[in-house]
Amino acid sequence: MKNFLTLCLITTFIFSCGKLVGNSTGANDLLSDGLIGGSSAISIGNSRYIFEGSARNSGQAAQNYKVIFNLNENQDMDFYIHSDRKLEKGGQFHFSRIGGEVFLDIIINGKQDRKKLEIFKNTNPIDIEIDFHNDHTDVHVLVWRLSGPHEDQEGCSFSNRCLYNTEDFALDVWLGIGKAQGAYWGMQGDRNSILSIVGPNLPRSNL
Repeated sequence: MKNFLTLCLITTFIFSCGKLVGNSTGANDLLSDGLIGGSSAISIGNSRYIFEGSARNSGQAAQNYKVIFNLNENQDMDFYIHSDRKLEKGGQFHFSRIGGEVFLDIIINGKQDRKKLEIFKNTNPIDIEIDFHNDHTDVHVLVWRLSGPHEDQEGCSFSNRCLYNTEDFALDVWLGIGKAQGAYWGMQGDRNSILSIVGPNLPRSNL
């Protein structure tokens, strides 16, 4: 008993008889990396960051994400939605600029499709809004320009009423895609290029 009391006295500035005191140990700021685009972020290395807040129902839900960022020539930017803590699963949205053109590669469960985003040719910033419906048998993704239009009906990928709708390519690309396995979201790239990022929100579309 005497030894236990002595140990408590010695560790007064770090512990309170067994209870960690974050201000003394630095536990309060472990991994904290401040704000990116107005949202709290945690660094996980290699220019990868997880953002505060996770999707409802352990990720088995429909959520909406909004991001505004700059993308320079030969630059890449990746956003991860309904992923794990290492950002190795879930939906990956890879943006790249080549010869002024902006390309979006969507990668989910090993399947992938690319779309040229003509509207962003030779322009910055890029403003994107994503609905990620992970409450379907096969995940349903809608991508819009944040400033609109925001059509969600089938065929909107071909009429410029949305930037991408996975249901428009359900049979030739996304058939049997399944669900994403995660509730976290994050990014990989130059954090200073992010002007604003917000999520997870309730979905824009009910489809």
